[in-house]
Parts: sequence; C-alpha cells; structure tokens
Amino acid sequence: MPSLPVVRTWHIVVLVALACALAARFAVAHPVAAVLGLLAATAAILAWRIAGWRATLANVAILLAILAGAESILDRLMPAHRTGASTEGVSPTARPPAIGTDGMRVTPRGPATPARAAWFFGCSLAFGDGVADEQTLPAQFASLAGWRAHNFGVRDSGPHGMLRVLETRGAIELAGPRPVRAFFVLLPGHVARVSGRTVPDPHAPRYVLDAGQPRFAGFMRDIGPRPDGALMRSGLWREVALPVLHRRDAAEDALALAVLMRAHALLLANHGVTLEVLLWDIGPSTGRTHVAELNMLESELQERGVNVFRASAAILGGSAQAVLFADGGRPTAAAYRDVAQYLVRSNPPPAAERRAAAARRP
Repeated sequence: MPSLPVVRTWHIVVLVALACALAARFAVAHPVAAVLGLLAATAAILAWRIAGWRATLANVAILLAILAGAESILDRLMPAHRTGASTEGVSPTARPPAIGTDGMRVTPRGPATPARAAWFFGCSLAFGDGVADEQTLPAQFASLAGWRAHNFGVRDSGPHGMLRVLETRGAIELAGPRPVRAFFVLLPGHVARVSGRTVPDPHAPRYVLDAGQPRFAGFMRDIGPRPDGALMRSGLWREVALPVLHRRDAAEDALALAVLMRAHALLLANHGVTLEVLLWDIGPSTGRTHVAELNMLESELQERGVNVFRASAAILGGSAQAVLFADGGRPTAAAYRDVAQYLVRSNPPPAAERRAAAARRP
C-alpha cells in the first residue's frame, strides 16, 4: 500500500479557504461545481506524492481546472443556469425575446399609446437577459410610469454601442416619439469594453480618442484575435480571474468618459434630452477596482451635468432582497422592478439647468 505524502496543515487551510471563496462566488450559478472542486482538490492533496509549496500550487490548479470543467458541463446539461432559474417573483424566459423591425427587443405596450417616451441603452442588463419581455427594466418602467419605452439594449455592448446607434440614427428613426428621458445602464467592466481590452463582441464598434473626442475607427474585430475571447464566455474567468487581473488605466477611463459625453451631447442636440446614467454597482462582479471605476465615472459625469443613479440605492431599499439575483448575479424581474420604481420616482434636472451644466464642461 503506497504511503501517504506529508500533508502540512497550512496546505489544507489554503485549499479550503480558496474553495470556500469560490463556492461563495458560485453559490447561485454553480454550487455543484464549487462542491466538486472542493472534493476533488482535497482528495488530490492526499493522493499526490508532492510536498511543500508545489503541493499547494498543484492543488489550486486542480481546483480551478475542476471548477472550469464542471462549469462547462453544467452549462450544457442545465440550461436553466444560463437563462435564470424560476423563483418567487421571477418568470423564466420560456420563449425567445421578441425582436422588432429595428433589430431591438420589443417592449410590450398597453392598449393606449402614451405620448411620453423613455429610451434605454446598455448591454444585457438593459436588454433583459433571463426575464420575459414584460419584465425587463424598460418594460417595467413603462408600465409604472404609463409611458412608452424603447429598449436599445444589446448583449455584450457598452457606451460605444450606444454612441454608434446615436451616430448612425438607423434604429433611432424607428423609435417613435421624441423621448422625455434617456437612460444608459452602466455595468462594471464597460470601460474595458470601450477600449477593446475585453471584447465579448467582435462586431462592436471601436472608438479612439482624436483631439479629446471619440472617433469611430471600425470594429473590435479589427484589433485582431484576442486570447480572452473564449475565456469571456466562462463565468470562472469573468468572476474570479478577471477582477484580480484588472487594473485601472487612465487612457481607458478618458475614452469611456469621452464616449459617454459624446452620446450625451448628441441626445441633447438632436432630441432635446440629456443622458441619465444608471450605475449598476451591486452584484458579484463589482470588485474593488470596479468600484473605484464607477466612483470616478459618477464624479466626472455629475460634474459635466449628467444625472447619475445607483442601482444599489433602489435594490437595497427594495422589498425583494431574497430574489434579487439569479445565475451568478444576473438581475431578476424583482430587481428590475425595484430599479424601475426608483427611476420613475426620480426627476431629471430642468432643461435649462442641463444645458448650462453641459456648456460649462463639454
């Protein structure tokens, strides 16, 4: 019978601490993956004939590999983890999202045609991944306010996607009445998407700074193949590795801010409405670096006359804390309802005040 290697106590402590941290990260989306990783790595440290620091490093690698493999298997065998589980106050997306003639997700309307309209831009949070058409943030805002809402949300998009829509005006021309309010849902990590450091969508527009202004420079695919393209489809990479590796970059911050302000200027000049930004500052993906990023954007945007809201102010004060997130942090219908109520109760600054603020700092 082979003898067991010497196992030091701190090996087990490090392993269990890391496994518990990962288990907490994946408590909603992949609890089975976390448990499998913990069991497999614990067994491996007792079976392998290695000692010292190599034992810890080897078993950390085993833990991550098991988690990644289990995540991939679960995504194939348990599609509910991708589309959002059915819980109280949340209906799973039983049918594909309805897409209109403009290529955007349809927002259901009531029997009457409201005169007032709101526009929503953003990524999957605005689009409403995992919820039905009538449960998205734009749909619930329209229902509560008695307005019409148009959903310009596009999966894996960001401020650069919004700016391109406003510049090309194709979808804008089909949006109906002139908006009274226009929102952008800003997710942690959007700054890296604008710069192209993380490219979840190679067909997204690419912008560069030219004399302090964003200039359209083709598409993200023009940057060339990126090794993180496939990795971005992994929750393990997005939720564990990427927040650790992410570092603030002043050039990225400046480009993202310029893109947002250019969109703000186009909305003001062409539609008489200012951009209002909803910072989605709550959820598993909001790490320390992302918090600093959001704080910077909030300060700079407010100084330039842009109305800024925080999702945490709506959700943490809401009544549905038990069902706020599904699938590793994806908002549920209950979370969208809390945020929609918060936005409906808020008031945009008067037009004269907005124009004066925009004139102070272009």
